[in-house]
Amino acid sequence: QGDVTVRLAKSYGYCWGVERAVRMAYEARQAFPEAKLHMTNEIIHNPQVNQRMREFDINIIVDEGSGKDYSKIESGDVVIFPAFGATVQELQFFRDKGVQMVD
Repeated sequence: QGDVTVRLAKSYGYCWGVERAVRMAYEARQAFPEAKLHMTNEIIHNPQVNQRMREFDINIIVDEGSGKDYSKIESGDVVIFPAFGATVQELQFFRDKGVQMVD
């Protein structure tokens, strides 16, 4: 009963795992400045952070309903895994493909 006011902070902090994943993505771009970088999903559920990844020329692969299309990833490319990880099948696929994995 009565009015309720909800106040949201302008910015939120991230848990350790998310901070680590975001930092590793930035560091991957610095470590591999000329490589093609791919991310197997949005790094976190935050549109601003994901847009920043795209600005760093990191290709974010999302499932549009028919599965993820990894056909553009080639041997020697760099693949970054999001904060929420990757499947065992994805890890094996990329190991077999000969990519540099960042996790």
